[in-house]
Amino acid sequence: MKFTLTKALLFLGIASSINADPDWENPKVLQITKMPAHAEFRAYTDSDSAKTMDVKKSPWYKSLNGQWKFNYVDKPADRPQN
Repeated sequence: MKFTLTKALLFLGIASSINADPDWENPKVLQITKMPAHAEFRAYTDSDSAKTMDVKKSPWYKSLNGQWKFNYVDKPADRPQN
């Protein structure tokens, strides 16, 4: 069997993923499921409603207040994997 560079790199990639540190111990992992920074804009129907600065009256306003479902675990290793 001919051992090519591609096969060597594939093997090294698989081997390194098997023995890889968990994400929370890996200094190369800086963020997971984090959205990039962005500017916040608010849309109003007209300039008069914009002058009131009451975004809750805008038809495009959506409050995120309410019940949320979270999965709390004592240690990261117990987190759901899917």
